[in-house]
Amino acid sequence: MRRLLLIASLLAGFSALCLPGALLADPGGPNLQQPVSLTCTGGLHVDVSPGTLTNRGRVAWAINSTSVFVTAYLAFTDGLQTFVLFDSKPGLKNLITCTGDAGGGFTVVATGFFTPR
Repeated sequence: MRRLLLIASLLAGFSALCLPGALLADPGGPNLQQPVSLTCTGGLHVDVSPGTLTNRGRVAWAINSTSVFVTAYLAFTDGLQTFVLFDSKPGLKNLITCTGDAGGGFTVVATGFFTPR
């Protein structure tokens, strides 16, 4: 019985130390990309962090918010040509489109939806 209580105590202590760090939704790390200011359908303005360079989750974290932007379509345009990185959810409805300055004369175009973290 004591052994079971000891194991339960150790697991509770381990969870208390490790879970809060794992529950953070904002990305971090040394290769964090610069935030991007977006203007979305309906005039919504939001600053997002695309996360780290290794982020392959297709989400952008809304800064100072409890939302993430799930991207279904991502492209960059220079006004003459559009370079589509992915269009992975063509059948989804009620998506919003956001655009922002990507630098170097390019505009980022993202279509998707906001969802709670």
